[in-house]
Amino acid sequence: MVVPISTYSDAMPTDRPTADDIELARILGAHGVVRAPRTCLRWRRRGVLIPPDGRDEDDRPIYSAAAIERALAYAYLLDDRGHDLAVVSLWGAEVGPGLPKKAVLSALRSWQTGRAHWIKQEIVRFDPDGPADQIVRRERYLQEELHRGWPAAADALAAHARRRSAAETEIDYAFDDGCSKRAKGVPVIRSPVGEVRKDLMIRTAEAEIEGEDLAAAVMPDLAEALGISHEVIEAIEAEGGLATIAERLEVIDACEKDDELFARLVKMRDVMRSAMLGHFVEIAEAFPLFAAAFPAVNDPELTGPGFALSALVGLTGSLRVEAAATGMVRAGDGTRTREPLDCQSRTGRGAS
Repeated sequence: MVVPISTYSDAMPTDRPTADDIELARILGAHGVVRAPRTCLRWRRRGVLIPPDGRDEDDRPIYSAAAIERALAYAYLLDDRGHDLAVVSLWGAEVGPGLPKKAVLSALRSWQTGRAHWIKQEIVRFDPDGPADQIVRRERYLQEELHRGWPAAADALAAHARRRSAAETEIDYAFDDGCSKRAKGVPVIRSPVGEVRKDLMIRTAEAEIEGEDLAAAVMPDLAEALGISHEVIEAIEAEGGLATIAERLEVIDACEKDDELFARLVKMRDVMRSAMLGHFVEIAEAFPLFAAAFPAVNDPELTGPGFALSALVGLTGSLRVEAAATGMVRAGDGTRTREPLDCQSRTGRGAS
């Protein structure tokens, strides 16, 4: 008998591994991933595993290829990224049947509050009045982190910073030194490349916290650095613009109370993934860095977080457009008059 995935994680009254856990541990070991049956029990309780399809003639559980793929992918992502980002990656890439709503929203919330906390820490660490050597170290750290996750974007950002620094050209001017001779002065001091690069990265991060005004100010520079066309920027603005982390968290909270809204989030993820993968060639031509970012479009580690974030931002933007048109914003307990988003209180939850 196939156990529904919605109840599979709850059917564990004791801490003792079942035959399902023992068999899955054996299968994982055969694939070179050594895990104890109790570990499989813990994963099952988290709701991240796909249950067996049934039993064989010896009453041993039969795991499908999708179930084994899910377990192997989760094991790898868990070691590399931790539970929350592993779930975000699996959900964004939709590896196998759908993950439970509770597990998905919990991971998305933790991911976004963690992001807000990280941004606030980096802003403090880049205090312009702080020690210069500390600022330089932080800038190099950010660049190295970006290079590990998206080498092409890191290289593009470095090239952009070099161009901007070089554009601050030496301006020659003439003056009379009292001896009827003309001399030249250099009134402009070029900004260090690292400072230009750091400034753009921090302004982009701040836009996730502060919202539309900062996003509008930084978008032209970011578009120039990453080679994003004006058409893409206009499309983003038409869909409601870039959502702040506070807005994303409000949508996650609303999805928790409203199954229909969560279904919209799932559908948005499917639409985003289908559009990106279905038109990969066209997107790569318009935005070459996209192709460089996803050399393996079926790798959940690479694409999962991107699709998950696209879905979250896309739904947030859609709700923002709807709210602007109706004067109301949908929440999990019905509709209410639209109120300003309290960014500080929302993101502060993850920073405390």
